[in-house]
Amino acid sequence: MLTLYGEYLTEAIEAGAEGYLLKDVKRDELVRAIRAVQQDRAPFSPFSLESLAELATLIKDAGRSCFTERESAILRLIASGATTREIAGELLFSEATVKRDVERLLDKLGVRNRPEAAAEAYRRRLI
Repeated sequence: MLTLYGEYLTEAIEAGAEGYLLKDVKRDELVRAIRAVQQDRAPFSPFSLESLAELATLIKDAGRSCFTERESAILRLIASGATTREIAGELLFSEATVKRDVERLLDKLGVRNRPEAAAEAYRRRLI
């Protein structure tokens, strides 16, 4: 994000910005920043300690906030070893809905199966 205002840092990150630069950035710095984003590095303009503290909190909570309450509940049940049928009965959803939600959870977590999902959830402190 390229902006005149430094106070929208957390909102920009929440919206998916991979970098945040103020418009007073020099041309060569802007080019380096664009290249940095292409290499999965995130360029940022200097900010106040307050802004950086907000950003740290946002990053810390990012792993938790990307899951809905329902997904979190399903993830906890997966980690406890519940089957699709048991999850459906516990949450009062159809088995087809649970299967769909589990597939989405696996995708969000970047894993292939339920045991990996449980391990990743513990690693990220989601459960």
